Amino acid sequence: MGKHKERPPLNIPTEPINILIDNEPTYNKEQMRLLKEIFDQFDIEKTGLCPLKIIPTTLSTLGVKMKEEELEKLIKEVDANGSGTIEFGEYIELAQRFIEPEDDYNKVYAELRQVFMIFDKEHKGYLDIAEFKAIIKEIEPELPENELNDVVEEVDVDGSGRIEFEEFLAVMVGE
Repeated sequence: MGKHKERPPLNIPTEPINILIDNEPTYNKEQMRLLKEIFDQFDIEKTGLCPLKIIPTTLSTLGVKMKEEELEKLIKEVDANGSGTIEFGEYIELAQRFIEPEDDYNKVYAELRQVFMIFDKEHKGYLDIAEFKAIIKEIEPELPENELNDVVEEVDVDGSGRIEFEEFLAVMVGE
């Protein structure tokens, strides 16, 4: 048997490689986690899919105003596979059009505060359980009452019967 040359070990990177396609922004791990947490809040049934009606809600909270025709075109573009739902990858594509990757999460928290204030129409600093349930039902009208109650119980950590911003924030960022 002949002697084999010893080969040097392969130099395989352990960190993920970020590839830019068409100069689209890339998000770091923390930003992706935050986007995933927000997406998961709309994925009530935990199927990995969200109803397309989250798109107008998402855009309006970001201050994006679009004509109905533009919105319909955007939804068709985002829902590339025509499923009638938005998958996380499609959600990221949507985010890349309107949310620049940034290191300053204060802006993200400020945006979540704006989302909360949109729902807190009376500026009470909290949402009544009935208001919160109505929001969830608007997003997911087929959600059974028992599952809706489970969502409320999960979010209303202190059992006060209302959803304060801190509870809303904790759920949205996965704390």
